[in-house]
Amino acid sequence: MIDSEIKSPFPHAFSIMTWNLFKWKGTEVHDWPGKREAGMAKVFLSLKPDIVCTQETSPEYLDTILSTNQDYKCVMPNDEVIRRVTHSSRDTPFLPKHLRYRRGNTSTDESFEGWLDEGNIVWNSSKFSYVCHGAVDIGIEESECRKPKRRLFWVRLRPFGSNSTILVTTAHLTWEGGSGTEQVAPYTNTRTAQAVRAIEEISRLRAEDEPVLLCGDMNDSWHVPFVLRDKGEMMSADFILNLPTEPTHPARPCYHEERIPSQTRDWIFASKNLTPIISRVCSDMTLGTGVHPSDHHPVFALYVVPS
Repeated sequence: MIDSEIKSPFPHAFSIMTWNLFKWKGTEVHDWPGKREAGMAKVFLSLKPDIVCTQETSPEYLDTILSTNQDYKCVMPNDEVIRRVTHSSRDTPFLPKHLRYRRGNTSTDESFEGWLDEGNIVWNSSKFSYVCHGAVDIGIEESECRKPKRRLFWVRLRPFGSNSTILVTTAHLTWEGGSGTEQVAPYTNTRTAQAVRAIEEISRLRAEDEPVLLCGDMNDSWHVPFVLRDKGEMMSADFILNLPTEPTHPARPCYHEERIPSQTRDWIFASKNLTPIISRVCSDMTLGTGVHPSDHHPVFALYVVPS
């Protein structure tokens, strides 16, 4: 557990977490709310990340996340950044009952609905001020019902007490069976091209020497990390800290994917001007609920912002 009351020796340190939240619902295995809702809330109440990058987002999931911290904000469609700090009308023992919705307008014209239904970035507004955000198409292929909503989502934040801004980005790249093209000749790994596109867009968006993070479900444990390192000069915290890379999927026991091998699919990559302090795959997030909230493990890291 990370105690938010402990004063860090690094005045501009921040924590960040990426998590594929596992959108599917409606069956006994994929039960929501059930035990998964309480489990998801407990993860955020325990880890208290300053920035959260989500994939397979849904309105219910965002509502749960934002309910765990009254200072959390995220991006919503219709040119709006919303701080929703109440979960619902249901009585839930892990949430304060007195919290209510608060809304604030942004200065951007971005209104892409994928923020609500696919990817999002949540930040602690007591530590960061919002600057701007957007969503960029980098050619992520997926089944037709979800393809239009997958993007490289990005938010520019300014840490309080720092002159620097941070560019935070997240993406959910195509899984091996998602495009329908990787099982036929020439058997091309589509994520390599998507990673290159992500680097190109980040280079276009990034201010000079601006720290940048790319987080998400890359559905890849080899090609994407090396593309980002060689072409984008971005590396994972565990690589820099010389730590072993741990599997992030599936979160076992995982009834629908128990037969597949454990793999590292979820990553936090950062530019060289962000210094990692710790990096961890949070592999046991049942926290007494009896089930994993998602079929992916969250990845958590702590970085220091340059002076």
